[in-house]
Amino acid sequence: MAQAQETSATEAPVYRVQDLMATTPTSFSHPDIPLGVHFLKPQAFAESVIASPTRLIISYLGLNNRVQLQVSLIAEPTLSAQTTTFEDFKHFVFARFHDKEQQLFGEYQISHEASSAEQFDLSFTAYLKKAADGILPEMYNFIAERDIKQGEVIAQGSCQILGSQAQQRESAALFKELSPLCTAFTQSLRLEPLEHDSK
Repeated sequence: MAQAQETSATEAPVYRVQDLMATTPTSFSHPDIPLGVHFLKPQAFAESVIASPTRLIISYLGLNNRVQLQVSLIAEPTLSAQTTTFEDFKHFVFARFHDKEQQLFGEYQISHEASSAEQFDLSFTAYLKKAADGILPEMYNFIAERDIKQGEVIAQGSCQILGSQAQQRESAALFKELSPLCTAFTQSLRLEPLEHDSK
């Protein structure tokens, strides 16, 4: 199995891809968001957390920033009002795959979708590409994602292989190899009332 490196402040320790599969349960909450989020985080990846009044973003980067796992907890009244039906919710999730203004294009395949009065739940795999625009370089990313809306809160859990179009074949192979980690990460995502959170 191919080996890969994860950078650090001092040196780059070498990991086998199978060593990146280990996960551990964690949970996060935001004082202004009524639901907390629970998921399995990757043990070998660097963690960062960004918070704003209406969002909480937890990111994990590894393999020289080629792999990004991210959970977003969103409680924006305007966005909630725009996603009151399951079709509206799906439109919000998939809008980035045909965003001409941002020069984004991609295709997705839905693996699970469920809608009830309590929750919208959507899982899919996809690729997303972007041409160079003079400011940002071109990209070709592979994505496994799960999106949940519960009440007024949206949670997004994504696992992405980040790369260029020239790295498409290599990225596709890495995406396949890390599929167990991506599945464990995204499918462990759940929302619960804030009082049940430990953080």
